[in-house]
Amino acid sequence: MAKPFTLDEYKRYLPARLWRVTHRLSQSRWHQGDLVAADQSRVFNNEDELKEAVQKHVNWWCSQPSCFLSVFSDPHHARNWAAQRDPPAYIHEIDTARLPIGTDILDMGVLIAKLGIKNPHPAHELLFLHRIPSECIVDTSEASNFQYRFGARSHYWAVDPVDAYDSDDSIEERNRNDDILKMIEGLWE
Repeated sequence: MAKPFTLDEYKRYLPARLWRVTHRLSQSRWHQGDLVAADQSRVFNNEDELKEAVQKHVNWWCSQPSCFLSVFSDPHHARNWAAQRDPPAYIHEIDTARLPIGTDILDMGVLIAKLGIKNPHPAHELLFLHRIPSECIVDTSEASNFQYRFGARSHYWAVDPVDAYDSDDSIEERNRNDDILKMIEGLWE
């Protein structure tokens, strides 16, 4: 008798925090405090069905509702992603210690390795199946509240208290930073 198909081999150890980006074109929506996927009923009977669903999820041109919600394990990657979306974009911080038992979170790197999926942006990505429970969403911030600070020794995101240019030098610095971000994310034309 064949073993029933499970998602266990596509999971990994979870970091303490994850970040979800939502924006105007996100398929996910709020429902009773949870972030829910467009397709909340999808189940997988075998590896081929899982592979097909993940491939459709990472294909931005596919209009089929997805059963997954992408999250990032790196806050900088989430903020970079949010900065590239049309406003308003929001970053939701997720505390994985608060996840209820039975929440399925798949690792994109494991999915790529085991299923041979092509994904142009796999770094730091994990997939929630069906929903992100409200009890683990500990913070939601509008992405425009952050600005990227570029320094000689470190790069970091900080709350932008004014969101205004204070000099021509700051305009030039922001333009350089925008160009650097585009190069890092592979969007330089």
